[in-house]
Amino acid sequence: MSDNDLATRDIATLGKLIKSGQVSPLEVMEATLARIDSLNGRLNAFLSVYPELALEASKEAEAQ
Repeated sequence: MSDNDLATRDIATLGKLIKSGQVSPLEVMEATLARIDSLNGRLNAFLSVYPELALEASKEAEAQ
């Protein structure tokens, strides 16, 4: 599954994919951060992005 696919899926679908083991929370977060990085310069949708904290939280979720 491509990063763009993951970054544009709805939360219910992502939840099912994570629960089934098809993707990990870390993969979803990396895809989301990549999409933010690619679009935010043009859209200015985010004032602040904290990728380190987001990746840390996704690793913790993955461990659970």
